[in-house]
Amino acid sequence: MFSWLKKIFNSDQSVIEVDESVSPNPLIESEPLSGFGYKINWYMIPESELIAKDWTIFDLANAMNIQEQQPMSWNDGVGFGYKYLNNKEKQIYISSAFDGWIYVIHSIESHLDLLDNVVANFYAFGSYRIVGFVAWKQVENSEIIRHFAYADGEVLVNIGSQTPEEKHLGFVNLSGLSNSEATEVMFSDENVENDLIISILDEDDVISICNEWTEKDPSRFDELTINAEDFPEKGVGGVIKTI
Repeated sequence: MFSWLKKIFNSDQSVIEVDESVSPNPLIESEPLSGFGYKINWYMIPESELIAKDWTIFDLANAMNIQEQQPMSWNDGVGFGYKYLNNKEKQIYISSAFDGWIYVIHSIESHLDLLDNVVANFYAFGSYRIVGFVAWKQVENSEIIRHFAYADGEVLVNIGSQTPEEKHLGFVNLSGLSNSEATEVMFSDENVENDLIISILDEDDVISICNEWTEKDPSRFDELTINAEDFPEKGVGGVIKTI
């Protein structure tokens, strides 16, 4: 983990208590989903990816070497994933399939590599406004198509060419540039003063590229009212070692 991450967390490191009495589907007619997308890392795996591997979410959790596994509802799981432990381990939540996607949620870190060598196709995103951290990653057939990360005025990762979706959103084109070159281009007067280009990328841009790539905006899930029979079934929460 990059050293700048050490300064962005508070001291409360307790583990969230999970109510095991919660049924797979809430015993109420409807309730809002918890949304997420800010100050968090999340991965999105096509449901078809697990179907092709004949995996359940518990198989995925085992492949990721997640410890202390426990069933967990969506809303409990989102809160669980947000909870920061320490620099050596983190709480992580894997959702059941919801509208074609499996979501993996955990507290912020600079890397987006938890699914590398685990599944072949996924998207990953992260942001933390205190240090201006933004990141997104697209992987197809185990190949990184695009991976960008930025924090504290410096490009940390710039792999792959600008995708059509990034271009559509007006993001500055950093294709083929080293990290230092990309940083210079982002802050050049020509781009900063160009109203047609988003040069200094922020947490809202992470949501925007997620929506463009996946047609989902998890930050607005709390605006949905889901009937009980359509509510996501329980996922799995646990702890993963990061060092």
